[in-house]
Amino acid sequence: MKIKEIIVVEGKDDTAAIKRAVDADTIETSGSA
Repeated sequence: MKIKEIIVVEGKDDTAAIKRAVDADTIETSGSA
């Protein structure tokens, strides 16, 4: 499933999780959990 909106995430692990679930672009903020 393709999501048109950009998803803001904290880091690479979050990006990987999003990409496993859906087809979407992400922006990483390099935050810490």
